[in-house]
Amino acid sequence: EDKRARFDEALEVLLRAWTGERVSYAGAHVEVHDVRLNVLPVQQPRPPVWVATLRTDGGARVGARGLPAMFIPYASAETLPQMTAGLRDYRAAFVAAGGRLEDASAPFGFHTYCAESTVDARTEARPYMERYVRTRLYAVPRPFEALLEQDVVAIGDPDEILRVARRYEAAGFTHFLAIANFGGLPHKRVLRSMELMARHVLPRL
Repeated sequence: EDKRARFDEALEVLLRAWTGERVSYAGAHVEVHDVRLNVLPVQQPRPPVWVATLRTDGGARVGARGLPAMFIPYASAETLPQMTAGLRDYRAAFVAAGGRLEDASAPFGFHTYCAESTVDARTEARPYMERYVRTRLYAVPRPFEALLEQDVVAIGDPDEILRVARRYEAAGFTHFLAIANFGGLPHKRVLRSMELMARHVLPRL
């Protein structure tokens, strides 16, 4: 029940500490006294931060802090329109908090598997995606076919991967983060998928 409050307090300490100032903080869950980092980040005032949310309605909370929200389609929603609504709310909150609309990055972490053919990709990835879905605590459980039909994963040949990515690009999402290793997928298949992505998908985005 307190994970959100714990996260918010820890993030506040982290963001302040990265600036190099001495930090004292007394929250309900986190308490530090006069702490200063010995090694500071190269980026100032701090490294870029993207906050992942597993709920589409979580985007507005992240935007209200002036931070980019990273969405996980498979875990966050059942349809792209639901994802798009969450994106709209995030951007509105980001701007209301004083941010510029052009700075409201919206990356999406996509469970992705690429093979030479879509049939091969889906045959090879199915048992591992099904295991992943079955063992996740925070997600919308659904059959493998539903994940494909709803375009909340990208599993197929390069053209199919690109088709799904383009849908999210058209909806306003800004960064395609390929989650290439899921559910115990064999390492050789992970590497092969990443190679095909690098050769045949990324140059077209």
